[in-house]
Amino acid sequence: MDDKKIEESKKKNEEGRELLMKREYRKARQAFDEAIRLDPKNARAHSGKANALFGLEELEKAVKEMEKALELAPDDKEILDNYGAYLFNMGKHKEALGVAERLTDLVHPFTLSQVQHFHDLGLRERVLTLPVMVALVLSMIWRQIGSASTLPSA
Repeated sequence: MDDKKIEESKKKNEEGRELLMKREYRKARQAFDEAIRLDPKNARAHSGKANALFGLEELEKAVKEMEKALELAPDDKEILDNYGAYLFNMGKHKEALGVAERLTDLVHPFTLSQVQHFHDLGLRERVLTLPVMVALVLSMIWRQIGSASTLPSA
């Protein structure tokens, strides 16, 4: 695979992401298809295509595409998070829980290292609790908003 195709794939992937934000799912899917054609190992393009398929309410296809993305990038937290959300929205709660556990396994060591860092600074663990809770709440809210354009205007 030459570098030119990889760069073109990244550009098409970015184009697809912009189209997703505009909720232009069919055009986004086309952009991601082109990104995948240029670089079949572009996990982000497979993930983006899954998001477009999800927007088009092609849920089974979205899950299969997200699984392809996970084959290419098994430790990608964003892809895992989206995959778990898809499974949950499809009523596959057991499978979604398994994905959540995998995500926790990836994130937990980082959280523990942060706790150790705060201990080393002479601070207590509770200092970490508020930022983590705020981050979790904001991520839950963010997932419910398709884009800033869906927010009510003042």
